[in-house]
Amino acid sequence: MTNPVLCAGPAAVRSSHAAQARGDGRPRKRRTLIRQALNRRNVSAAWAVLLVAVVHPPHGLGVSLCWVRASAGTLCPGCGLTRSMSSAARGMWEQSWAYHPFGIALLAIFMSIAVFGVLPARRRRPIHRFLLRHRTASHLAGTGLIAAFITYGVLRAAAAWMG
Repeated sequence: MTNPVLCAGPAAVRSSHAAQARGDGRPRKRRTLIRQALNRRNVSAAWAVLLVAVVHPPHGLGVSLCWVRASAGTLCPGCGLTRSMSSAARGMWEQSWAYHPFGIALLAIFMSIAVFGVLPARRRRPIHRFLLRHRTASHLAGTGLIAAFITYGVLRAAAAWMG
């Protein structure tokens, strides 16, 4: 007698394993990067970042909170982001750019995630479907942003070390 799961092919094996792992016979939802980025925990984190951006003074607290700067004496890739987002939240675009060029973009991303989190489910679904349909472009944009952020941080640190 043959095993029906083995005859059905790899897709059936995957769905069979997913149903077994769940325990109730229903397959699990696929955890995509977009679904993970827009989960409740990240929406809450986005709201926390926005709160800090609004409450934090745009010129800083007068002391450095960066442990990399305190221990190594050089700027980390994220140094100035809080002040940059705080300035951008107040509409001080030039000052925001001077503190950190990624502050404006990150503030826009956090605002988008926060707003997405408070939308009713019927309004979130079309946005989620659009992002899933264009997930390759979304992933490339995210990867490009991370690569640019790291490159900027390395170049800024190198410039600080050189003089």
